[in-house]
Amino acid sequence: MQVITIQKSNDKESTNKGSIIMSTNRNSIREASQRPTWLDEQLYPFQSRFVEVEGNRIHYIDEGSGPTLFFVHPGVGWSFMYSDIIQELRGRFRCVALDLPGFGLSPAAPGYQHTLTGDSRLLERFISTLGLTDVTLFSHDVTGSIALGVVARRPEWFRAVIVLPSFAWPVERYRKVYSMIQLIGSPIFRFLIYYFNFFLEYTLRTVTKKPKQPFSALEKQAYRGPNLDRAVRRYPHDLFKSVTKSHDYLVDLEQRLSAIQVMQALLIFGDQDATIKMGWLARLERIFPRHRTIIMKGSHHFPQIYDSAAVASAIRSFWDEEIAA
Repeated sequence: MQVITIQKSNDKESTNKGSIIMSTNRNSIREASQRPTWLDEQLYPFQSRFVEVEGNRIHYIDEGSGPTLFFVHPGVGWSFMYSDIIQELRGRFRCVALDLPGFGLSPAAPGYQHTLTGDSRLLERFISTLGLTDVTLFSHDVTGSIALGVVARRPEWFRAVIVLPSFAWPVERYRKVYSMIQLIGSPIFRFLIYYFNFFLEYTLRTVTKKPKQPFSALEKQAYRGPNLDRAVRRYPHDLFKSVTKSHDYLVDLEQRLSAIQVMQALLIFGDQDATIKMGWLARLERIFPRHRTIIMKGSHHFPQIYDSAAVASAIRSFWDEEIAA
């Protein structure tokens, strides 16, 4: 295994503010290189690490010590989305968050194609490569079904799961959701994403922090930065498109998860999320009988953005009162 870590130089004689140290298991190499100029260091104050997984150079952060929390970002955005929560929790937990290939700071291998099955296997390989054990998974949205696939196949690796609005079953019967997924996976939407970054820009305009605080200019810059290269904008499209071709994977996923029974779960939904009325929260509660449910008043589809402090507090309480007790 080759792991590369990147951090700011502590050499006082260095005059290059952007100097980094790249270290492998064999040597250390000092390079005059910088983090992307669009990424504010105060908003993302973490050491960057890279590991090779199935030909992809996966970027991840590994902060703090204690029980392991593993964060998987949704189909829009990257590990930056969890920055505030990780800063809240790294004093008590080991917080690991990766960027999927083509997202954030992870370049995708040539020809890499996002599918639910393929990405789930990649996450499994990532966890195995880092040797993570007794993991508490934090998952959300379409990548929730990807990450939960690892839980279904390797339940012995996991201590608990934290699930934000997600699905772990075929979605064809939910016509509004399925139609939206079909739209995002359509050629016209790919055109809009490629030329206008439409998916991300729509998210940045409509998603707010509590109560209705928009993203700051630097936060928007951090979300837009990875997509300055139009070539990577197709990856969210490919990911959602794969949902319409993953019926068998999702059927198997629900059956495997339902058979586990003993996995403890923290379910966090916003009361403004339409999937509650569709019965998705209730369905997750049936899949995970040993659950604690948090419904955040005023929150939308992204509770971790709406009120990161409340989500971090919910995680601490869940751990103290349900897991460690």
